Amino acid sequence: MTNASGRQNAVATVKDGEKVIAQQTVSVYLMVKTGDDDGDDLTNEKEIKLGTNVTSKDTDKDGLEDGEEVNNYGTNATKADTDGDGLRDRQEISIGSNPTQEDTDADGLSDKREYELGTNVSNADTDGDGLTDVSEVNGTTKPTMADSDKDGLNDSVEVAGATDPMKPDTDGDGLEDGKERKLGTDPTKVDTDGDGLADGKEKELGTDPLKRDTDGDGLSDGFEHSFGTNPNSRVLTGGLYLVFLSLLVGMALLVQRNGTEWLPTLFGGESNRDGEPKPEPHLQDGKVTTDADRVLKLLRENGGRLPQGEIIERTGWSKSKVSRLLSKMEDRKQVSKINIGRKNIVILYGQEPGKTNSTSEKPQ
Repeated sequence: MTNASGRQNAVATVKDGEKVIAQQTVSVYLMVKTGDDDGDDLTNEKEIKLGTNVTSKDTDKDGLEDGEEVNNYGTNATKADTDGDGLRDRQEISIGSNPTQEDTDADGLSDKREYELGTNVSNADTDGDGLTDVSEVNGTTKPTMADSDKDGLNDSVEVAGATDPMKPDTDGDGLEDGKERKLGTDPTKVDTDGDGLADGKEKELGTDPLKRDTDGDGLSDGFEHSFGTNPNSRVLTGGLYLVFLSLLVGMALLVQRNGTEWLPTLFGGESNRDGEPKPEPHLQDGKVTTDADRVLKLLRENGGRLPQGEIIERTGWSKSKVSRLLSKMEDRKQVSKINIGRKNIVILYGQEPGKTNSTSEKPQ
């Protein structure tokens, strides 16, 4: 035999003294301990100790030579996936992960899971938005996009600010969350200043979404827009003229019919001397009516006459109010009052019994 690695023939001889009893030639593989038969940068002796194949450079077929695994990466040369994370050692080296750690960046996602998602296996926050990859995966945002909904706000800012990181316009007011932050409006409220106009509509009209009354004329922006006036100008225009004109015409008719006694109540809320409110106009069938109109209507619906007590009952007014109102209606020749027994009967003016004179009632 020679002192070199390789297959050799060995002769086995059995003797009895000088006499050869048996002899056999066998083929053996001769290995030198310090040699490197497979050329993987591991000596034969070391490979035997590690359990690797002395005749194969890559025992576990993971794409890395045995010498690389042992000397450079500290991986197991007999195991294709040293850390058991689902990625072969060579694959981990190529993507920058640690083949001896299942979760290289310790973000809660295995290296294989990150590889499948397209996130950075060595960076816990791939997109740098302030949220870890695992929190984004477990939530609703995208771990590879700092601004998942592309509204101008980082995902972490939206999460902290209670806006929806997957919805560009959280409150649906026509303005994206990022624009609202710049304007100072509330991206979680449709109408930040509560003037009746959505923030997006105010941006469109040029009004201030942080002021109820942009032009300072005493009318809210929403009111002006609804009635056709310019919320950016104190000059009245459009539909509001028609509203004011209608009110003026209505008041003129009321003054002509009932005098001016109810005007203080309409414009400021004044009271009679006894503390009761003065008569107020009512809206009925689209027309402005007064207390007197209501009494006349009751009389017409009941054949032109009613007991005074029944008028009190049907209107819900006090006795004193009804008494004063009927006295004024008598003065204006709208009604007459007669006494029948112990009852005061109110009759439409002109429908009194032929020989009965109208009398003024004394308060009961």
